[in-house]
Amino acid sequence: LGNANYLNGQNPRGWYYPQVGGSDYYWYDTLFTDKEFTLAYWDRFWFLRRSLLSTRNMMAMIDRHDAELDGSRGTPNAVTRNFQEWNTLGRYLWPNADGFASRRTHQAEVNWMKNWLTTRLAWMETQSRGSNGNAKPPVFNSYGGEVQSGFDLAMGEPNNWAGAKIYYTLDGSDPRLGKSPSIALIEENAPCEVLVPSATNGGSNLTIGEWTNVTPPPNPTSWISGNQGVGYEKSSSNLYDDYFNLDIESQMASKNGSCYIRIPFTISSQAELDSLESLTLKMRYDDSFVAFINGAEVAKDSNAPSDLAWDSIAEGSHDDDEAIEYVPYSISGGGNLLRVGENILAIQGLNRGRGSNDALWSCLLSASRGGGDAVSANALVYSSAINLDKSVDVRARSFDGFKWSPLSQAGFVVSAVPASVENLVISEIHYRPASPSSGETSVGFDSRGDFEFIELLNIDPDQAINLEGISFVDGIDFAGFDNSLPLRARILGPGERVLLVGNQAGFELRYGSANIAGEYDGSLKNEGEQIVLLDAGGFSIRDFTYGVEFPWPEAAGDGSGFSLVLNDAVSNPDHSQPTSWRASVDFNGTPGGDDSILFTGVATADEDGDGFNAFLEYALGSDDGSSSSLPSLSLDREASDGLDDFFTMS
Repeated sequence: LGNANYLNGQNPRGWYYPQVGGSDYYWYDTLFTDKEFTLAYWDRFWFLRRSLLSTRNMMAMIDRHDAELDGSRGTPNAVTRNFQEWNTLGRYLWPNADGFASRRTHQAEVNWMKNWLTTRLAWMETQSRGSNGNAKPPVFNSYGGEVQSGFDLAMGEPNNWAGAKIYYTLDGSDPRLGKSPSIALIEENAPCEVLVPSATNGGSNLTIGEWTNVTPPPNPTSWISGNQGVGYEKSSSNLYDDYFNLDIESQMASKNGSCYIRIPFTISSQAELDSLESLTLKMRYDDSFVAFINGAEVAKDSNAPSDLAWDSIAEGSHDDDEAIEYVPYSISGGGNLLRVGENILAIQGLNRGRGSNDALWSCLLSASRGGGDAVSANALVYSSAINLDKSVDVRARSFDGFKWSPLSQAGFVVSAVPASVENLVISEIHYRPASPSSGETSVGFDSRGDFEFIELLNIDPDQAINLEGISFVDGIDFAGFDNSLPLRARILGPGERVLLVGNQAGFELRYGSANIAGEYDGSLKNEGEQIVLLDAGGFSIRDFTYGVEFPWPEAAGDGSGFSLVLNDAVSNPDHSQPTSWRASVDFNGTPGGDDSILFTGVATADEDGDGFNAFLEYALGSDDGSSSSLPSLSLDREASDGLDDFFTMS
C-alpha cells in the first residue's frame, strides 16, 4: 500500500508487473489481448470501485480500524504501546517509502496510506478499458440500495463518444450480447461411415477430394456405417473398448495403417451459418490423423506424414493413456468452409503400423457463436430518468456502434418488506432424491446429496419481500442472503421462489437452471430432522421437524425421486403438521415451479355422464370430459404408532 521504496512501489501511478520483467509475468499481457477478458476485468473493477473499493467505503473502513487501535481499551492505548515497544516512527525501516522522516506520528502514517490509496484508485480509473480502447462505464445518480417507489434513476455517458447511446437492462442481464457458449456440431456418438482403403474396395484409387467432400465417394457400397468412435482393441488391457462403437479390427488389423472416416453434420440456415465464428476440433487418436472439412485440410497431428497416401502410416506413436483424452485443435477460418445444409468432417486415421494391436479415432466438433459486440434483445436505450416502481437489477453500458464501455451495475430494492413468518414459507424440500444415473456418476456426481434442494416462496400477494439477513441455522446452515447475491435471489416478488441446493453443479445437471441463492452447508437427513429458519433479527420464521413415515408422505422419503411439497402454500399452513405436506406430482419435484393444478370447473357437473362429478374426477386424476377415463378408488385402514388409525384412499 505504497510503503515500499523499490520497483516504484511508493508511486501510486503505474503497474507493478512491468517493473519485474516479462519472465515473471509472461502470461499477464497475453490475457489482455483477449477482448472478452479485458472487458470482464474492467467490469469487475468498476463493480468493486462503486461498492467495496469506493473511496468513501475504504476511508471509513480505515477510520474504523484506526479508532479501535486508538480507543480506550488499555492505558495507554494499542498505538502508544506499539511505538513504545518499537520506536520506528520517523526512522528508516526497510523498505519505508520516501518521506519517512517527516511521518513522526501514527496519524501521519495513516494519512500517508489514505492519500496513497485515494490517488491509486483514481489513477486506476484512468486506465479503464472497454472492448476497444480506454472507456469508463455510464454514471448513475445512485448505485443501488433501498429506495422508495417512484425513485428516478438517472444515467450519464462519461466518454464523449460521438453517437454513443447508453443501453441498459432491468433484469440483471448484460445489455451487450457477448459471445454465446459454443454449440456442438458433431457429438461423441455421431453417425459416421468408415472405409479401410484397399485395392479390392476401390479405396486405393480414391483421391483425397473424392472421399473428403460433401459429394458421396464413388464407391458408397464399400463403406460401413455406424456411430463413432472408430477403432479396435486386441491387447489384454481392453483400454480402448469404451471409446469406440465401430470395431474395424477385421478390416484393418495387419492389413492397412490407414482408415477413412466421414462424419456428416448440418447447418440449418444462413442465419445459423452467419452466427458461427471459430471452430474447435477435439480428437482422441491412436496414433495420428489428418482432418478435412468439406474437402479442405483443417487439422493434423505432428505424427502425420506430409504426403498422404491410401496406405500411409503414422510417423510416430501417441501413448495409449494419452490417446483416450481429447486434444483440442483450433481451426482458423473454419467457418468460411461451412455451408448451409450438409457438411462433412473427414478424418484419415493413421496407425503406427499395420501390425498394431489397437487403434482409436473419435472426435467432437464445436463452434463459437459470434455477436460479441451486438446489442442484447433485452436492452433498452436510455433517454430520460427511469422511474422505479419495483425492485430491479440494473446493468448499463455505453455503445457507439463500434466499441462498448465497461459495465455499470446496481441493485435497487423498491418498497420491499422484510421476510417474516407472515410472508415466507418453505415450499418444497427434496431430502432424498433418486440415486444418481450412470451419466451423472460418470461426471462425478455419485451421491443423492448432490441433488438435494430446499425452496422458499413469497406468499404475499401484493408485496415484494427482502430476504437479506435471514438464515438457516438447523438442519442445514446458510447465512448468505446478503447484498452480494443477485437481486432476484434476495428480493422475491409476489409468488416468486428461490432455491438453496446441496451442490449447484449437480443440481443444474439434473434439473436445469433455476433461481439459486447458493449452496448450503450440511445435508438434509433421510430420516427426517429439525429445520430452523430465522429472520434478520434472529427470530423464528420456521421451526419444524419433517418426518419420513406415515402420516408424513412416504413417497418423498423412499428414494424414488419425489419431493416433499407444502400443500396450499399461500394459506401459510403449519409446517409441523404432516397433513400440510404431500409428495410431489412430478418425479424429481418441481424446483422453482409449482406442480399443483387448480380446479376451475363446476364441482357438481358430470360432462361425460359416467356418474362421477367433475370435482371427484379432478381429485382422483381422471378426466370428466371422457367417459373412458374412470377414477379408481380403494379405501384401506392403516395403523400409526401412537396415533389414531387412519383411512387411506388411493
